[in-house]
Amino acid sequence: MLIIEKIEGFEVISDEILRDIAQRAHGGWSTEYIAKYNGAEVGLLSFDFYQNKMESKIHEIYVLSEFREKGIGRKLLMYAEEVAMELRCFSIALEPHPFDRTVSLDMLISWYARNGYTPLVSNPKMMVKNLVYAVR
Repeated sequence: MLIIEKIEGFEVISDEILRDIAQRAHGGWSTEYIAKYNGAEVGLLSFDFYQNKMESKIHEIYVLSEFREKGIGRKLLMYAEEVAMELRCFSIALEPHPFDRTVSLDMLISWYARNGYTPLVSNPKMMVKNLVYAVR
């Protein structure tokens, strides 16, 4: 079973690779989340929220190589979109960049496109997905 938890401090991350990525991804606006599969740390999400614009950005999605091709990256992506919708963001953006040599930039761009992200006209390196949420 996959669970995704907000990280309160980097010292709680036992996997050295994920801890390093979380520390590098963390910025003034970001919140990091760890994905655990059957108790093992398997992935990371770094998420930014810009309240003044009601926009969000995925700073990083990373899945350890031995856990790829199991839908974990997709679940992290969907989780980020759910958080953005809960925050009433109009869109969610990202800049695809491979974190290691096992994934190419073209593969990432294609994967994000299949999940509804399109390049920004003003900045083709960035991809965006418009979000729709129910007004309560």
